[in-house]
Amino acid sequence: METEFQIMLDQLGVTFGERTQAVYARKFGTDWREEEHVTGSLLALVEYEAENFAATQPGFGLSLTVKLTKRTDEHENGTDALIRFSCDAEEWQLQTFLLLQAKRHDAGRPMSGGDHARLQRQLGNMLRYTPESFVLIYTSDGRILLVPAVAAQALRSRDLSHVNAIEWPRFWSGLLRGRCGDPVVERVPGDGRDWSPAYELSIHATLNRELPLAASVETM
Repeated sequence: METEFQIMLDQLGVTFGERTQAVYARKFGTDWREEEHVTGSLLALVEYEAENFAATQPGFGLSLTVKLTKRTDEHENGTDALIRFSCDAEEWQLQTFLLLQAKRHDAGRPMSGGDHARLQRQLGNMLRYTPESFVLIYTSDGRILLVPAVAAQALRSRDLSHVNAIEWPRFWSGLLRGRCGDPVVERVPGDGRDWSPAYELSIHATLNRELPLAASVETM
């Protein structure tokens, strides 16, 4: 049974996902062109939304600490993002992480052989560290989708639409309520290895025990 804390984080995740996807739909293909830059901009928007929540909703009883770090430029065998999530409420404590590799891709338009071969190498490198790895898909019609790396690697198709995808807002809901992410944090790629993500986003959720949790985030 989910705690009230998890339900609140679920609502926040959907809100963050919907708001950042709306910005993506306006910006992608115009101001945002490169995959890595889109990913960095999206994660920066999540950081902004969390900071805005903390500043404008101080009485919710829930606080988020979010930090985005640019770790390295992505290279041939790298990946785009490492996301860490942790919470320390008395009734629910968790630490997880996951990895993301971004691609521009539209259903019915298979990748080139070269792009698909590169993706297969990137998937293999992510899966060396954790099965909680995903392909982050940017579509030209304004959607952001995620496909589990395990499924994308097993499929072997150059059209990733053949795999059931997760919508961006539901991904954030799942992450913040503990439905995805690897709890074995010792698997996180360390500094100095031959592989590293371009961005690292850390999210920490906690409760202010002097305040009650609000019932909804609809007024944000």
